[in-house]
Amino acid sequence: MAQNKNKVERRFTARTRKKSRSLPWGKLLLVLAILGIVAPLAYSVSGFWHKPNLERARQYLQEGNIDPALKQLTALADGQNNIEAARLLADTLYHGKGVPKNPAAALPYMRLVAENGDNAMQKALADLYHSGTGVGKDPAQELYWLEKAAQNGDHDAQFRAGVLYRDGDGLTRNPGKAASFLSAAADAGIQEAGAMLGMMYYTGDGIEQSDSRAESLLSGARDLDDPAVYRTLGDIYYSSQQLGSDYHAAFQAYRRAAELGDQDAEAKLGKMYYFGQGVAKSYSEAQQKLVPAAENGNTESQALLAAILFHGYTGKPDYTEARNWAFSAARRDEPTALAILGAMYADGKGVAEDGEKAHEYLSKAAQLGNPLANRLLGEMYLRGKGVSRNNETGRYYLTRAVELGDWQAAELIDRQERMAADLEAEAAREAEKARLAEAEKRRFEDAAYQREQTAKQEREAALAKARELVDANVQRLNQSENERVDNRKVDKAMAPPPSASRPPITITGNESDVVRRIKEDRLRQMEKGYIRTRTKSEVPYESDNGGGE
Repeated sequence: MAQNKNKVERRFTARTRKKSRSLPWGKLLLVLAILGIVAPLAYSVSGFWHKPNLERARQYLQEGNIDPALKQLTALADGQNNIEAARLLADTLYHGKGVPKNPAAALPYMRLVAENGDNAMQKALADLYHSGTGVGKDPAQELYWLEKAAQNGDHDAQFRAGVLYRDGDGLTRNPGKAASFLSAAADAGIQEAGAMLGMMYYTGDGIEQSDSRAESLLSGARDLDDPAVYRTLGDIYYSSQQLGSDYHAAFQAYRRAAELGDQDAEAKLGKMYYFGQGVAKSYSEAQQKLVPAAENGNTESQALLAAILFHGYTGKPDYTEARNWAFSAARRDEPTALAILGAMYADGKGVAEDGEKAHEYLSKAAQLGNPLANRLLGEMYLRGKGVSRNNETGRYYLTRAVELGDWQAAELIDRQERMAADLEAEAAREAEKARLAEAEKRRFEDAAYQREQTAKQEREAALAKARELVDANVQRLNQSENERVDNRKVDKAMAPPPSASRPPITITGNESDVVRRIKEDRLRQMEKGYIRTRTKSEVPYESDNGGGE
């Protein structure tokens, strides 16, 4: 158009020059006046066609005339901060519509549009800084534009901002803000946001832990068919202290997670079959579920599989395989595996019997809260097997095993209590026997002492009586002796002289009463003829001093 204009001007000028040679000066002035009017008008028309125009730029884009469209849009965006022009320009450059993709060139126009509150452009900027295509990754800028969009009510941006705050991903984690953004997105019906927020409530990740809130959010995200959602629901139903255990619901949730390919859920199903939780106990089903998980390195599955093989729950015990699985799990301090190894070393099954190693493994497992280990340790101390016998320590471990749910430990405690009661009763009986024996001994000793005292008293009485008799005898003997002496004196006095017969007994007034009584008695006996008067020859010889015969 400019070329055509120039041609017209040149032709007009040439004709004017030719005519000017022949025209008078008046006409010349008229021509000049006309040119003064027409020229500005022509220039204005030419400027109108060259002025940047948004509609013409759109038309150029529709026609595929990219270069003039870009010139028009650039002029509008750079010179006039035209938002629509900047949007069209950013879209063309960012997506490579008719030109090579150039995110770096599109960036300033994207920012211009985004700063004017365009949610789509704000999220596009976040995507650009996330991928880093042409501009370099910048998590801070990504989060900045996501928050802008989120504040404008964009639920997808709320969800993405919540994820970025939850994971950090190059930034400082902020679980509180993550929960806020995810909650807004979940309320808007974004199930992924509800699932993530439910996980945070379950673990208490930066927010107050709540099983009920977690269960509600995760249940609302079941349609996602996310195995992690079902596995976490299973965990809540299995062991929630706030809601109470619901093994049946846990089993259903784990089974769905396992169907979706979650190996951890498969292992948990094996555990539930092993203990009969929410489903009929089946060691064969448990073993079937546990083997793949154990082979994939699941520690708990390895330990439970070792227990099945050790006890022979599905057939004959396989101590070798049990030992191998137990060692694999014990390296990560799995309590059941440590307890199985302790039992094997205690009884010498699959390994050489070693009381010290048995005590080491069982003590470690007991500290980690394994009921079997506590029970076996209690038995070791009660029996003094591998350790010094200690009934008090043995009972302590058995009590702990009962508290952890081991019913066999309860039976052992009951048996020990009965034995203790029997021993106590036996001891009481023995004590009673000893008491009775001691009482009998004391009674016997008392009786013997009494007898001894009685005998002593009797002896003393007899001795006293004997003394009395002796004294009486001595007195009688003395009396008899005195009487004999007196008799001799009487006899001597009454005896006749040696040359004649004894004179008759005569009583004089000078004699003692005794002599007189004796003489009187002799006279009466003689009168009665009991005695006679002896002749001199019949009278025994007596010394002058009255000695004996």
